[in-house]
Amino acid sequence: MLVIFDGACGFCTWTVQLARRIDRKGTYSFVPYQHFSLDELKRRGTSPAQCAKAVHAIDDNDRVYCGAFAINRFLWSFGGWRFLVAALYLVFPLLLLEMLGYALVARNRVPISALFRTQKYAVIQEVPRPGDTRINPSRRVDHIRDIAIRRAIPADAVALSDLALRSKSYWGYDAAFLEGLRSALTVAAEYLVQRPVYLASQGGRLGGFYGFRVVDEEPFLYDFWVDPGFIRTGIGRALWHHAIGIARAHDYVYFLVESDPNAEAFYIRMGARRVGERVSSDSGRHLPLLRYDVES
Repeated sequence: MLVIFDGACGFCTWTVQLARRIDRKGTYSFVPYQHFSLDELKRRGTSPAQCAKAVHAIDDNDRVYCGAFAINRFLWSFGGWRFLVAALYLVFPLLLLEMLGYALVARNRVPISALFRTQKYAVIQEVPRPGDTRINPSRRVDHIRDIAIRRAIPADAVALSDLALRSKSYWGYDAAFLEGLRSALTVAAEYLVQRPVYLASQGGRLGGFYGFRVVDEEPFLYDFWVDPGFIRTGIGRALWHHAIGIARAHDYVYFLVESDPNAEAFYIRMGARRVGERVSSDSGRHLPLLRYDVES
């Protein structure tokens, strides 16, 4: 199930953090509406204008709930809160009061955010499920407050292309090999329009990006690049957890990674497992093929 909220609203981001504490099993994915394209929001029965006005909850049957009703649908998913939700619907004045209260807060969310100094969306951690040891809870990516992740736009294409080449060169490949990959590592503006691609920045500097592609009807985390200057700063881990949330939002049960041999250990630490090899269409090398199961 999915919750879509306004990532530009600090108060909204703060309430999502509270919601994640309630949703300890990770039943819901929480994604800012700014991370979806217009067509993706339309397929979900909403629009940027509607999402800017009210939080949305979308259940497994693709039913859409907005505003106070979205909050009630979320709380209904957790047994301890059902009595409160039932009371709201049984006593109509209480429901009306809730709706009016929500509308008042929504209209004033900007000054409320400023008053309480709440931060806009940066990185929200994927919550480990019980028994899931793939995510180390001691390294909470939501504490890295100055990492901002947003959807890439066509104007980012050149910067992302340069970053991908720098990232590849980190592993010590010679100039001739890298030059042969330049075309494959070039990020086209059209790609940024057609596919979900997200970039991370820290302190105003571009630190990495990733993108999903569907190849032979299978989802691939096709691009995952971290600038060498940001390696071991937490930005790669933050991008990975963000990618998991986007994969859930796109209903991917799993995704595959065609990994550089030098990066395979990182993906395994993140919980992926090797399932074979794949011949690279770019270099002809046999590369590790890994799979990450989104739902454990």
